[in-house]
Amino acid sequence: MSEFPEADLKEYSLAELKAIEAEADKQIAPGRSCGSCSMCCKIARIDYFQKPPGQWCPHCNIGKGCGMYETRPKVCRTFFCHWMQNPNLGPEWKPDKAKMYLCVELSGQRLAAHVDPASPGAWRKEPYYSDLKRWAVQAAKNETQVSVFIDRHAIVILPDRDIDLGIVGRDEMIVSTKEKQGDRFVLGAEKIKRDDYERKQKEWAAARQRVEMEKIQKPGSDWNPS
Repeated sequence: MSEFPEADLKEYSLAELKAIEAEADKQIAPGRSCGSCSMCCKIARIDYFQKPPGQWCPHCNIGKGCGMYETRPKVCRTFFCHWMQNPNLGPEWKPDKAKMYLCVELSGQRLAAHVDPASPGAWRKEPYYSDLKRWAVQAAKNETQVSVFIDRHAIVILPDRDIDLGIVGRDEMIVSTKEKQGDRFVLGAEKIKRDDYERKQKEWAAARQRVEMEKIQKPGSDWNPS
């Protein structure tokens, strides 16, 4: 799961790349810069270079920056971790210090922490774990997700517990769940085959409908099915 967006294999002129970069730079928070940090060049899978996750990009000068900076492809020019974009994240969240980078994914539906496989327990340390838990509380209210990825090993962070989903295959996806237990709903997460998503959506819709029917059929309800 630690990967950049799908590689855009179109050939761009240097002028086009500069224009793309200028537009992408608008995402950067004032005062932020990568500096000596290049953790995304290690943690992420970069299809453009056929680079697997957890290995340094062959073009990276570790601690110095990109060895092909002027001609680097679009995928590298347009990617910024959440620390680069969010001025509210403190210096402890700079990826070379945290040993992970944060990324907002799935059109804002997931906050993901992609962890350096060389430091797989980094997310459990403080202040990182407390921050992840705090964000999980907010995510639960918004019906979004906070997850940790160590390569394709996924852990979903919930307010009351963490769910270790193990390895998530490329033909699988992570979905949040909400199960009615007695008078309350229990949040959860599971991995499903991508091909099963439509079927699961129908199941979830039917479950929601049953819950709504239970609500309106309670004694004292003014709803009458006849």
